[in-house]
Amino acid sequence: MVMAVSMNGAFRVDQCQGFDAAGYLRHCVGVGLASRALAPLAGLNAELAFTGGLLHDIGQLVLASNFSVQYAVALDYRKKHDCPLVIAERDILGLDHAEVGGLLAEAWRFPDSLHQAVALHHAPAGALANSLANVVHVADAFAHAMGLANASDELMMPVDRTAWERLALDGEKCRKAIAEIEHCFEETCQILRS
Repeated sequence: MVMAVSMNGAFRVDQCQGFDAAGYLRHCVGVGLASRALAPLAGLNAELAFTGGLLHDIGQLVLASNFSVQYAVALDYRKKHDCPLVIAERDILGLDHAEVGGLLAEAWRFPDSLHQAVALHHAPAGALANSLANVVHVADAFAHAMGLANASDELMMPVDRTAWERLALDGEKCRKAIAEIEHCFEETCQILRS
């Protein structure tokens, strides 16, 4: 949590028109909690998964704070074309936040498991079968489906079949994960905002 709070405070995103910092934090908390709930299904450390979920979209912070004008164009493009953010980023910037986050994770020497969670959360089929990227990918989809960012235009993201199968999810496992997310979500958001 300390790492996530300090990283979120290190990037100045207030100059990027259209970037919803509060929604970003809420989404990342949701992905962190979902990752923590799903990690045991893959035999992974739940707290490391929570950290991976919190940090998965760090590339968005890099883009919004360092390329605020260009990133604002990508955010506007996403709304106008009703497409996933990664598509808008690729169309406007030529790369996406997962790639940028992966480069940052590498430069900052994150452990390989966190590097993969950040870099491959939109392409988990390219990760190892026991990679944290699978967990974070599915957790990301859960957070979007639950509308945790409180964004009126939030889109459901498609779930990669490979990641889903690697976690061997079923209805009961999903219900338990969602209940755990709902139980801890608001309190965790409050802690991180403090």
